[in-house]
Amino acid sequence: MIFRELVLQNFGPYKGRQILNLSPEQDGVEYPIVLIGGMNGEGKTTLMDALRLVLYGSQAQCTTRGKLSYSDFLTQLVNRSTPPGEETQIELVFSAIYDNNPTEFRILRRWQKNPKNKRDTFEAYVDNWLNTKVIQEWGDLIEKWFPIGISNFFLFDGEQVKDLAEELDPSETIIAAIHNLLGLELVDKLYQDLEVVKSRRRRSLSNSREELALKAIEEKLLRYQKELADADQELKAQEKILVASKGQERIAFDRFISEGGKLAKDRHKLEKKAYEINENIDKVRDILEEQASGILPLTMIQELLKEALNQGKEELYRQQLKIAKEILIKRDQELLDFIGQAIPERLGKIQDFLKLKNQEFDRELDSYQAWLYAEEDTLMRLSQLLSEPLLAGISATQKQLSLLESQKEDLAHTEKGIAMAASPEAYKKLTDAVKEAEDLIDDASHAYETTKERYAELEKIISSINLELINYSEVITERNEEEYVLTTAIRIKETLQIFRERLQAQKLNSLEETIAKYFNHLLRKIHLISYIEIDAERYRLSLYDDRNELISKSSLSAGEKQILAIATLWGLATISGRTLPVVIDTPLGRLDSSHRKNLLERYFPKASYQVILLSTDVEIGAKEIEYFREQKSIAREYILIHNDGQTTVESGYFSFQESNSLRSDVIH
Repeated sequence: MIFRELVLQNFGPYKGRQILNLSPEQDGVEYPIVLIGGMNGEGKTTLMDALRLVLYGSQAQCTTRGKLSYSDFLTQLVNRSTPPGEETQIELVFSAIYDNNPTEFRILRRWQKNPKNKRDTFEAYVDNWLNTKVIQEWGDLIEKWFPIGISNFFLFDGEQVKDLAEELDPSETIIAAIHNLLGLELVDKLYQDLEVVKSRRRRSLSNSREELALKAIEEKLLRYQKELADADQELKAQEKILVASKGQERIAFDRFISEGGKLAKDRHKLEKKAYEINENIDKVRDILEEQASGILPLTMIQELLKEALNQGKEELYRQQLKIAKEILIKRDQELLDFIGQAIPERLGKIQDFLKLKNQEFDRELDSYQAWLYAEEDTLMRLSQLLSEPLLAGISATQKQLSLLESQKEDLAHTEKGIAMAASPEAYKKLTDAVKEAEDLIDDASHAYETTKERYAELEKIISSINLELINYSEVITERNEEEYVLTTAIRIKETLQIFRERLQAQKLNSLEETIAKYFNHLLRKIHLISYIEIDAERYRLSLYDDRNELISKSSLSAGEKQILAIATLWGLATISGRTLPVVIDTPLGRLDSSHRKNLLERYFPKASYQVILLSTDVEIGAKEIEYFREQKSIAREYILIHNDGQTTVESGYFSFQESNSLRSDVIH
């Protein structure tokens, strides 16, 4: 099915005749997106309602209808400037397969204010000729092409996505749509039809007394089935109350924490802790004072002491050189005497050499000025002081200083906690609120469990009555043909129940995999979830990570919840097996840049072969529209112009001040 053209005449805010070409192609080339821009309140939602209304008439789930009757709703949709006698009209041109051939249809609904028959006039044209057969068969045809039960998976708006994102359980509308999508509605209808067949056959097989007994059993079964239905509604209501009570308790507890209730509860402990910390601080300071009364002050001149030690060692070394000089002169003389006797011709040169060396030695000794004159024993004690006691004192002091700093930080944190603690009066109010919320949870839990037990008890009773019916049927089934029909119906019913369970499991498994795939595909965080499970009763989604641990839906950010809702709608549309246009109103609310990027790149161009986007200039702005144009994703662009309460449709989109060279790092 492809939407080709939408025409609005005096419809809602649209004055006169407004035409939108919706074909997702230009010059034979297909482009998936038709973009319609408009500010809030200028008619985007009205366009969505127009599509629903022209397709489904009084059954359309229009957002602006509320509790109005169909006649009042139609009257409300007439443009206030419509001239007397002129009609309001919606036309939709679309292509679909009819009698195994591609066919173009033009359908329209028209009416005036306060229609006399309280309905609109529906017309259908094939090749510009009025086709009464199509008009008569329209209900069946539209259910074949675009079933109303799954239409919300293809025609949805930001509010619908928001509601789906925020609700812990799907709404009744979504549950019914999923039920229809899974094909369970037909199975349930067959199941009911078999019950009728069984009842008729049982009556035909029984005599008057048996018929009375059988009727009594069936009436009992109906009574308990009604009680079960009531218990089911009560159970759902109690579950909602329980969920609301838990939410109220969570709010009260969060307030208890944020307003210092927990700190007030622990005030005595905090004050005792502060007293102990102060005592520890005093002890550390006493130790530091004791250390300061010893050799610790020498750390202030530690470098000076090191210089003195080096100076003393150097002076001691010079003194040792002077002593060595006298020994060397005596030894040199003995050497010269020996040489004078052994090789007198060399004596002169050797004397000159030794004289030169002695002169250099004297100059070196004379150039050094001594001023410390420390003894060797004194230098040894100074060296020991610098290498052992002083270093140990420094280490011990640093340890105590670190401990003191830690104690001060702990004290500051504790005193802050005392300061933040609620007053006794406020603490009592906070604890009373938490206690009241906990009591509500206890009451709700008790009511829920009681109803749940009653529900289980009724299921057992109904199962017992069904068994009684089966046994009774076996007693009274004597005629071969009637018996065969009845027993076959019973077996078919049992087989149908097994088929229903297997069909549901298979469909849900495919849906779980598809939603998980789309969610991870659209998400900023890579593989946030590993898989999804869907409850077979209420179709509640449960998310699990790669460690098989449950991820609470409440822990997701607002944007992640919206991505999950979109992935769910996308998955449902895919599992439906139908290739239909997708129309999305206000698609990017509450999403950050990364999630917007993923929707722009991965969802909108691929959601369907025809995607109609109704957007404000904030959701699809200069950067986004430029990206779509560069990717050649847009077939057509429209802008809704609103003046004096009237809206007209013009070609083009919002004009932005940014230059064409603007590029978004969000997109690229």
